[in-house]
Amino acid sequence: MIPLLLLLALPARGQAWTADLETGDGGLVAGGDTDQWAWGTPGVEPWGGHEGSRCWGTVLDGFYLNDAEDWLRLPDVDLTGLVRPVLSGWHWFDVERGDGGWVETDSGDGWAVRAPIYGYPTTDGFSGSSVGWTPFWVDLEGLDSANRVRFVFRSDPVAAGLGWYIDDLAISDGDVVPPRVLSTTCPEDTDDIEGPYTVEAVVRDDAGVEQAWVYWRVGSGSAVKSAMSWRGGDRYEGPVAGQDPDSTITAWVAATDGVNRTDATDLACTFRVRLPAPVDLSGPEDRIWGATVPLTWSAPESRHAVEGYRVYRDGVAVLDTVKASADAPLVTGVQAFTVTALYDVGEGDASDPWQVEAAVPRIDALDPDQGYQGDRLRVRLQGEALLLVQDEVGVDLGDGVTVESIDVRDVDVAFLTLAIARRAEPGPRDLSLETGGVQVGAAEAFEVLGGADRPRLISVDPESLEQGEGDILVIRASQPFPSVPEVTIGEEIVVESVEVAATDLLLVEVAVPFDAALGAHPIEVDDGTRILAGLDLTVQARITEAGDGCPGCRAGPGGRGAYGPLLALLVALGLRRRSGAVQAAAVHGDALPAHERGGR
Repeated sequence: MIPLLLLLALPARGQAWTADLETGDGGLVAGGDTDQWAWGTPGVEPWGGHEGSRCWGTVLDGFYLNDAEDWLRLPDVDLTGLVRPVLSGWHWFDVERGDGGWVETDSGDGWAVRAPIYGYPTTDGFSGSSVGWTPFWVDLEGLDSANRVRFVFRSDPVAAGLGWYIDDLAISDGDVVPPRVLSTTCPEDTDDIEGPYTVEAVVRDDAGVEQAWVYWRVGSGSAVKSAMSWRGGDRYEGPVAGQDPDSTITAWVAATDGVNRTDATDLACTFRVRLPAPVDLSGPEDRIWGATVPLTWSAPESRHAVEGYRVYRDGVAVLDTVKASADAPLVTGVQAFTVTALYDVGEGDASDPWQVEAAVPRIDALDPDQGYQGDRLRVRLQGEALLLVQDEVGVDLGDGVTVESIDVRDVDVAFLTLAIARRAEPGPRDLSLETGGVQVGAAEAFEVLGGADRPRLISVDPESLEQGEGDILVIRASQPFPSVPEVTIGEEIVVESVEVAATDLLLVEVAVPFDAALGAHPIEVDDGTRILAGLDLTVQARITEAGDGCPGCRAGPGGRGAYGPLLALLVALGLRRRSGAVQAAAVHGDALPAHERGGR
């Protein structure tokens, strides 16, 4: 097959005859077994001539005919006055193996095959595929007339292609044949940044090559050329200057015979100047749970010194290291790692990728994500792929924030009870979670606020009760309650009911056992998020009137007039209040009088 060449043909010494075949058939005569040669516009590929729409071809609207030998002869053109007559033209062919076309001439001894100047592509002549319109040249030395030249096409009985098409014919006197570049060879990829790099080519011309050049460009840059040297026969060599690492060089050859020039861009070759990549990148084979993955690789072989390595995850650099190993950060899902070497002259190529699927534990949120100095909070920790297990989890929020308890609800959710010291440093806090031996961090996951605005309990009324007494406590807070909270008063006081009487006011019905410890019992109000404290209920010894039927009880003033204002409030709210005796009976499980039964 003749390569497609970009021709810049200089004027020949003279043209004896031309036929562009666009306005006429050029005077060519067809004949043979089936007379399948025809002039016109092809109705199949190539869909037209070389330039224009018309040409000569075998069966213009389909496949050529089988088991035939047909010819197309040139017109009678006098060649006797020409010093070196040369027939040139363009042709397109798609011919099955075993079939073929060629040129025949008759010098007086009968028709004989004559080879074109650069030969036939196969032993069957023009057979196979031309891959587009390509030029040809035939030396007509020894002929006195062009009608002693013909194109012959022969086919066997089986299979057929689209045929042979011919266009833009001419007979010239002189050197009209440009040099032909048969091959261009670039060097292998190299880590040599000094150069030069040698490009080799095989260049042929019927009259001799006067000069050949190698042209090259780096990437999409401008072309540069240098002269090639003859190395004997048809072989030429030319230098390409040294280039920086990661340079892709495209090179091609041009040649001239002094009259005609060829630029063989279709035979361009490429090579890279690159710094070698690390090899044998590997890691664990199984799906990974964790934040990092251990990777190892082997150093590349290069003439340049390796100063370190850079690890990439999905094309993005994630870390540098001086060792041939690293714990690379992961993301959830499938990801690919590569490694480059950092040389004293620049960064090298990326290694072959290593792919892994990972589930990376991640903290998504704390709710709430802030608390005041002096607060006790219940905080919901939510994450992904945490694999939480009760009693195997640790959480740290820095100095001044104590994690009192951790309640694991499922593999990705836990509730934390936090105590923030009154002198804890205000500001954002990083969270560190240890789960399954893996450390998971979340930057600025929680914020400590100043304690001046901290929600708190303001008052409790009454502030004290006697052993065996029951009452309704009125507890006031500095801020509204979002819902009915849980109230506890030490470990002994019985809390029977809690009602929100106003947004910031609680009514808490309590009973004090006869044997409750004397002294202060701390009040805690837990709204599910914040645990409010700071108030106490004081338990006092029982005081009775003389003769009230309580042997051994200490005499003292009776009555409950001290709580008159509170009772008035309770009545206004429509609430009933049991007597201390009834409450005491309830605490000890005694039977209630009939008129007290039936519930509240």
